[in-house]
Amino acid sequence: MPAKSNVVTIKAKISQGPSVPLWNPHSSMWHYIDPQGHVQGPFPLISLQGWHDSRYFSPDFKVWQAGQSQDQSVLLVDILSKFFPVRCQYSRDVNYQSML
Repeated sequence: MPAKSNVVTIKAKISQGPSVPLWNPHSSMWHYIDPQGHVQGPFPLISLQGWHDSRYFSPDFKVWQAGQSQDQSVLLVDILSKFFPVRCQYSRDVNYQSML
C-alpha cells in the first residue's frame, strides 16, 4: 500500500481584476481620502506601509485599489496584514507595548 502524501494541491481560480498585480506591494496602487476630503493617489502600497509605520494614518483609515471605486474601500491595516503579515504582527505588538 503506498504511503499517504501530505502534499495538497490547491487550484486557484484567476478572476478578472485590475491590471495592477495584487501581489506586488511596489506596483499595487491605492487611493485614499485625505482629511480635507480630497482623493489622493494612486500610491504604491509600499509607500502606504511606510506612512502607516510613521503613524500618519488612523486605525480606521481606508483605501481602495486603483481601478476600483471608493465604495470598494477597505481598511489599510487589513490590506497591510495580507501583504506584510509578520511586519503587521510586530507593529501590533509594538503598539500594544507602547500603551502599557
